[in-house]
Amino acid sequence: MRKIFGLLLLTATTFVGAQSPNFDAIALLRWYSANTSASFTVGNNPSALAFDGTHIWVANWGDATVTELNANDGTAITTIPVGRHPWGVAYDGANVWVTNLGDNSVTKIDAASRTVAATIPVSSGPMGIAYDGTFVWIACSAANVVVQIDVVTNQVTRHGGVGASPIGAAFDGNYVWITNYGASSMSPCSTSYPRDCGSSYPAGATPYGIAFDGANLWVANTSANTVTKIRASDRLTLGTFSVGNGPRGVAFDGANIWVANSSSGTVTKLRASDGSLIGTFPAGNQPFGVAFDGANVWVANHGSNTLSKR
Repeated sequence: MRKIFGLLLLTATTFVGAQSPNFDAIALLRWYSANTSASFTVGNNPSALAFDGTHIWVANWGDATVTELNANDGTAITTIPVGRHPWGVAYDGANVWVTNLGDNSVTKIDAASRTVAATIPVSSGPMGIAYDGTFVWIACSAANVVVQIDVVTNQVTRHGGVGASPIGAAFDGNYVWITNYGASSMSPCSTSYPRDCGSSYPAGATPYGIAFDGANLWVANTSANTVTKIRASDRLTLGTFSVGNGPRGVAFDGANIWVANSSSGTVTKLRASDGSLIGTFPAGNQPFGVAFDGANVWVANHGSNTLSKR
């Protein structure tokens, strides 16, 4: 297994902004940027996205499926049945992991063979998911716990200590951060043994999605129509910035933060260095999830059964 160095899994290449991207590293949330526009039809009620270095994987909440698309041209490659109401999705370098909100399980898909490798029972209400290099961490919203799964053995460990209705998850190189929607807070979970979750920190009203930009955490505050920028090293709030209505998904493209505004049908682009508004762009109905593939930002439009590619 490859080892974590700082932010996330890397190959032997060291990255700077001007270099060509290594797509394996991008899939594991090492970012670059570029833009174009298109739209693609997927399954019913797409909720979340992940990039595996070549393909986009989409959790279709209404279909109990995951769709795989070619990131280059949006061609649908396959659709795989998973559990009921799939909500979150993450990639670990070999497998795609899907949280099944409706039946309290997680599906592990071998990305190479496109087959289901395991279905693993977890606590109630699994939603957000993040990978730390060894484990996937699942925010279980109905149980107020975080569940950890070893990606090789599929062994499950349960962790408490988070706030009410945990939803979002992101890894900063040392901690997995969980957004507690019902408590307007965030909980840091250490990835070092014994891998406990610490005391919560304040966030905005009903925090949902969360992303890491290499130094800072960005949290979408759904009820406040804002995103908060928090320095990961000392948990200092650096700013709160207005976006559209009902922000949910958040992604980083190497220079900018993208926020899916579910009630506005838009995606907001902020400069990561200072939070300045660069633009607000139309998406489909109820944009939820957002992901970056090294060249484009993808948005899952929950209400219109499409993906927007920008």
